[in-house]
Amino acid sequence: GFGTVREAAAALGAAPPDLMIVDVQLEDGCGLDLIGDVRDRAGRTVPAIVLSGHCEERDIARGFAAGAIDFVAKPFRREELLARCSVQLARAAHAEEAPAGPPGAELPLEGGLAFGRYR
Repeated sequence: GFGTVREAAAALGAAPPDLMIVDVQLEDGCGLDLIGDVRDRAGRTVPAIVLSGHCEERDIARGFAAGAIDFVAKPFRREELLARCSVQLARAAHAEEAPAGPPGAELPLEGGLAFGRYR
């Protein structure tokens, strides 16, 4: 891991990871800025789990707006974080295998309506 936004940005810019775990409060700034920086350098979205001691709705919304795919409130248990990482990595692997969605994911249309009632 890295202790500052600057260290992480320098290291991750050239070779973005499959998943980032970002703390909101780093020594030299906000970890949410790192998500955007890595995304801009990589030219693609890099999944990120945000860690924060701030658990207000606005703080969580800010994390998701920055590009987070999950939010973990501190303090947390190691097992919780590992489980969330496993789920997100599995989702990313599945998305790469089937970018158009899983087989049979098409909505059943009838008369232009999905499930007979949704447009």
